[in-house]
Amino acid sequence: MRSEGYVSVWVGTETKPDVLEAILRAGYTSDGDWIAPPFAEAFGVGYFNDATREAEVLSSPTSSISEALQGFSYDTTIIEHLAEQGARTLDAPASAAILLYDILLTESPRTATVGGSEWILVGSVPYR
Repeated sequence: MRSEGYVSVWVGTETKPDVLEAILRAGYTSDGDWIAPPFAEAFGVGYFNDATREAEVLSSPTSSISEALQGFSYDTTIIEHLAEQGARTLDAPASAAILLYDILLTESPRTATVGGSEWILVGSVPYR
């Protein structure tokens, strides 16, 4: 799961920034224990540091992975590695993207509905 130097990339249909933030917001018990956000629960991610993630609603929907990831940290490297895995286009336009750094998923569900939006795990690739 946790793996330094890898990033896991999802695209989804969410169009509202406040909903995007809500599905990524962790909770805490009265003892201070971390409660996974809905997105992490859906994909079996477990703990992730909020400082090592990026999430954005895109300015316009796109079926191009390159366009969807443009402007994210390490975008050129991530796009190149995803393309090497055959991920260049999406079956349906994406309206948002989530990147979790230092997370390598190999046995995660590939799709899930979270907060009323469909999400697809595009892949986990090196970002450096």
